[in-house]
Amino acid sequence: DLARKDYGYRVMHNLIRRKFPLAVFHSLGTSGKRFIVRALIGISQEVKKRKSIWRREAYRPFLADLVDGGIDVCIQGHRHSQAFRIIDGNIRSGRHFVLPRWFDRSCGLIYYPSEDRFRFFSQ
Repeated sequence: DLARKDYGYRVMHNLIRRKFPLAVFHSLGTSGKRFIVRALIGISQEVKKRKSIWRREAYRPFLADLVDGGIDVCIQGHRHSQAFRIIDGNIRSGRHFVLPRWFDRSCGLIYYPSEDRFRFFSQ
């Protein structure tokens, strides 16, 4: 729903998710795949720079509603850069973690319950 008006995203997503482009991609070697992924990430980063912040992060009101509804921590994947921010709802605040891409290495979050603390890791 958040990407409904993002026509560039919808066109690209529908194009690269078809059987033929996926078959071609998977037939390539590692260096070919890496080249294509980096090119698409570069295009994506350029597009994000040109969009206003309210269009890039249209999910923020949704996160604020989740926090007000009792969610303390939101973990989001499928973004290309790691981030942490405090999300302020109308009633309370929560933590929002964004995981980076997993193409080059594995990464994620480690939670330390005794300290109620998170730490990003990558391998």
